Amino acid sequence: MTLRIRAIVGSLLILGFAVAAGLWRYAGANPKPVVESRRIEVQNAVPAGPTGPTAREVLERRNDLRLTKGQVDHLAALDREWRQSVGPLETRVRESAEEFQRFMADSSGAGRTNLAEIQRRTAEQGELFAAYRAGQRVHSSAVQAVLTEEQRARWTAMTASGHTRE
Repeated sequence: MTLRIRAIVGSLLILGFAVAAGLWRYAGANPKPVVESRRIEVQNAVPAGPTGPTAREVLERRNDLRLTKGQVDHLAALDREWRQSVGPLETRVRESAEEFQRFMADSSGAGRTNLAEIQRRTAEQGELFAAYRAGQRVHSSAVQAVLTEEQRARWTAMTASGHTRE
């Protein structure tokens, strides 16, 4: 080997080591971010699923269901009770959802999110929603108890066809 070839090979080796050392040092100084995937579970949640009709929905279809005067009076009382007891909770659920959406928009706009805060707010929202759904199921059961078997079947047929509202 000539002196010139040895100089070129030596220079290339030194250059290779320098590049490798630089890359190693850069990778050590800038580690990749760790991305975690966690499942957030809401405890005491009522399983989501279709609920039955509300008194207001049944009263809106009183002619189609052929309700009697006694049934109409009973359903009107159930509707008043529903609006007084669960109406404020429904408002809180809606406000909580809007507040959570604003929080997430602000967090993503600022480029930072706090997982613990997201979990806390999600749990609060889940508890509110679970309480609302539980109340909705109780109300729906009371409404269905007022209806006859034929009226419940007619309601199911109207719901299946998508004509629950006029």
